[in-house]
Amino acid sequence: MKKLDLSNIVAGVRKLGATKSTFEHMQEAYSDITSAALLSLLSQASGVNVLHGCVNSGSGADYNISAGAVYYAGEVFEVAAFVGTAGGGQVPVISIATAYRAGDPVKYSDNNNYNTHSIRTMTWAFGAPGSGLSDFSALVRAFKLKGTLEIEGGIRTINSGPYLKRKVIEIGDWNMDTTSTKAVAHGLSDITKIRAVNVVIRKDDSTEVYPLVRSNTSGVHNGGWIDSIGVANVNLTRIDSATNGLFDHTDFDLTPFNRGWVTIDYEA
Repeated sequence: MKKLDLSNIVAGVRKLGATKSTFEHMQEAYSDITSAALLSLLSQASGVNVLHGCVNSGSGADYNISAGAVYYAGEVFEVAAFVGTAGGGQVPVISIATAYRAGDPVKYSDNNNYNTHSIRTMTWAFGAPGSGLSDFSALVRAFKLKGTLEIEGGIRTINSGPYLKRKVIEIGDWNMDTTSTKAVAHGLSDITKIRAVNVVIRKDDSTEVYPLVRSNTSGVHNGGWIDSIGVANVNLTRIDSATNGLFDHTDFDLTPFNRGWVTIDYEA
């Protein structure tokens, strides 16, 4: 990354006579860092990429676009909220606007005053499609992710209401050849929030796993079922061999052995 080598500055002995290139170097440093960090996440480098906000809650020709921030051509811009009604053939288009910090213009060595401390933002206006840097409908909102994404607390979309979390629980020991039922503790405090439960059973040699609720090739139910979900346990039952139960067999009697997994989706 670009940095200033300040080792030659000595207090009371030597100062740095900063030049235009010094300030350009400093600006390039944070611009390079910003671009490198964001380009690793953005789905495409071109276009106006939304970082947050810029959501339209209006409808039809009426627009109510929230404030936000965007990335464009190596820079991050704040975007003010925008409300208005588009005329015929018009859409919201976004463009760069430049203002200056209070106190500008400032005096230079030639005794003239110049604007220096610019504040660059993006603003909306109604115009013909393609007349700005981007139409509202063409904003880029997708991010790309590589590797494993770990999120604590679940996933939800904007205005999606309740969202789901998932819990995977080991069944633990269950000799299905001799025991027809198994209670698996779920550890949830409110069973009314449970929305789906799925169970898979593992064979002793771990070469195959089966859904507990299953049918054979003739369409006959020969697995088992989720008997009930109580305040403490998910209660499982397998079908007996007398009625062609698959799991009532020595292929499913190994202990100690984790017999499979219970997966629970529930509202958070």
